[in-house]
Amino acid sequence: MRFNTLGMRTGLYPSHEVLQLLRFPAHGGNAMPDSDLLPSLLYKLNENQLALEAAIMELTLWVEQRGSGDVARNVRGALVAIDRNEEFIKMTLAVLMTPE
Repeated sequence: MRFNTLGMRTGLYPSHEVLQLLRFPAHGGNAMPDSDLLPSLLYKLNENQLALEAAIMELTLWVEQRGSGDVARNVRGALVAIDRNEEFIKMTLAVLMTPE
């Protein structure tokens, strides 16, 4: 991972080679339609969101063990939105990924 002088990640956009693999997968050689890319993208974004939630919860437990119960409660409260929306996201992704 590379960072610029401001400490921000660089290379956030995929390379030309990655884009070519998305458009022309090696297994079939046919272009992947955008309608197939969107559900896959949303699925991966949801996976990332859940991984971040788990990492934040681990940090919350660590903070709580060190006596910052107020901070831990605030973080748990903020994570409620992820839990509240998770089932809807899963159901919507299942519908989008179901072949017509």
